[in-house]
Amino acid sequence: MRFRARQRLRTNKDFASVRKLGQRQPFLGFLAQFSVNVKGMTGRRIGFRVSRKVGNAVIRNRMKRVFRELFRLHQNELPDQCDLVLVAHPSLPTIKRKSIEEDFRKLCGKISSRAIT
Repeated sequence: MRFRARQRLRTNKDFASVRKLGQRQPFLGFLAQFSVNVKGMTGRRIGFRVSRKVGNAVIRNRMKRVFRELFRLHQNELPDQCDLVLVAHPSLPTIKRKSIEEDFRKLCGKISSRAIT
């Protein structure tokens, strides 16, 4: 499945909504902020916040590519109406991709279990 433009959080309003209405879940290299089943929400969407503290442009873009690929591969594990913002920690580039993927899968499971209840 491709990562489509409609699956991205684009506006500052969308990011602020997730920050205000959503829940937070910290992981080793990133912080996840998510909201599920909020009125007016359509589909699964993801956004990234990767500051300059993470590294230069090459490293920041690589981290975003890793997150996009993880979202693309595991988006079916998320609820149908879910907005997700991933905030990268400066230590993220030093963490192996496999452990980032394990944390992302744990995140998907936690979001799915909270959506059911």
